[in-house]
Amino acid sequence: MRSTYTGLHRVLPALAAAALFAGAAALADSSEVPAWLSFAEADRVYHEAIREGMTIEGRVAELEADTGGAALERAQRLYLASLLQWRHGDREAALSSVDEALNIHRHGALLHQRGRLLEALSRIDEAIESYREALPRLSGSARADTELRMALLIASEQGEIEPLLALA
Repeated sequence: MRSTYTGLHRVLPALAAAALFAGAAALADSSEVPAWLSFAEADRVYHEAIREGMTIEGRVAELEADTGGAALERAQRLYLASLLQWRHGDREAALSSVDEALNIHRHGALLHQRGRLLEALSRIDEAIESYREALPRLSGSARADTELRMALLIASEQGEIEPLLALA
């Protein structure tokens, strides 16, 4: 049974990018994920770099070059670099930074971020897999957001609404 949702996958990447600092706030600011995943922190660093006359690329390079501290601290810096890169419009570089952070620390929120980036890049099958891997590592609103995103993508790919109805 085909539905009117068959073209949804063309719209979803744009929606995902538009929701970066809005819809994902529940994930990043919920009590079930570390404070370092805050979009507010990324916004602060982004605006601070601009106020200081530094390019976003320069700030990202500083974050990526800093190899000091524990592994978790390095993953935090790479995640922040990813947020800055996406905010600045460079989704491929943001994906590279998040992948590097995941090589250090496989947190559910990082996998969710990877899924969002893949979704924005129209790499739907990979996004679904990243969301699937994130689910067992998330709870509460972060898990619900990930389940919804995954169901939307599956429904879009299959042209069916059954995955969405399963969430109802």
